[in-house]
Amino acid sequence: MLRIVLTESRVRTVKLLVVIVNYRVAHLAIDCLRSAAEEIGRVPDTHVAICENGTGDDSAERIQRAIDDNGWGAWCTLTELGVNLGFTGGYQRDPAPCTCNRRIPPEIFSTA
Repeated sequence: MLRIVLTESRVRTVKLLVVIVNYRVAHLAIDCLRSAAEEIGRVPDTHVAICENGTGDDSAERIQRAIDDNGWGAWCTLTELGVNLGFTGGYQRDPAPCTCNRRIPPEIFSTA
């Protein structure tokens, strides 16, 4: 089980964490969320974390608007980076709030 610190007052324990790194393809990230929304109930305690990796356009706003408009906020959060850290940097940046000691447990797998 992972603990996700959503805000200082909101902490959530999850069994499965899905990380999506976005760079200049907000429409694909939103499509991915639509697909996840159809399946999210099948795996209890799942959380999707999107890292907007310094695109420099309106991607973060578009993704956040989709999260808000579709009611996905219960299982999805967005982190916006001001600078592009590359795929690895974006991927490693988003799970950071999930691991209090910055050590990612073996239950987290990457398909990248």
